[in-house]
Amino acid sequence: MGFFDSLVSAGRSALKSASDAMDKKIVDSWVKASNLDRPRLSQIIHNSIEVWEKDRIFKLNFLLALAAYHQYGSGSINMPEELKDNVVHRARSLATKFELSDDYEEIKLVKAFQSLVKIYQ
Repeated sequence: MGFFDSLVSAGRSALKSASDAMDKKIVDSWVKASNLDRPRLSQIIHNSIEVWEKDRIFKLNFLLALAAYHQYGSGSINMPEELKDNVVHRARSLATKFELSDDYEEIKLVKAFQSLVKIYQ
């Protein structure tokens, strides 16, 4: 399995986990930061799963935002160990795209997620 296929697989898993865990702290943080209510955020995550197979860029960006948040936020992402360094590197590139500083403060990562939500909702 190639790198991108592995990312896709890990990302699908991460989205499913996010969808299944709407009561967890990470989603509470997203709700608070994005000013979206829980049902709306749940709908966005659900829609993300539907879009997953159709849009390669969405797939990568959503996964990287999620990976960056999990890596530097309050949770953990279920990802094969050999992918983590590459994901962190790409997450840093994504953070640069969203003009985040290198300290990866939790709120800035949530804002990156919020920006992706705005783009794809």
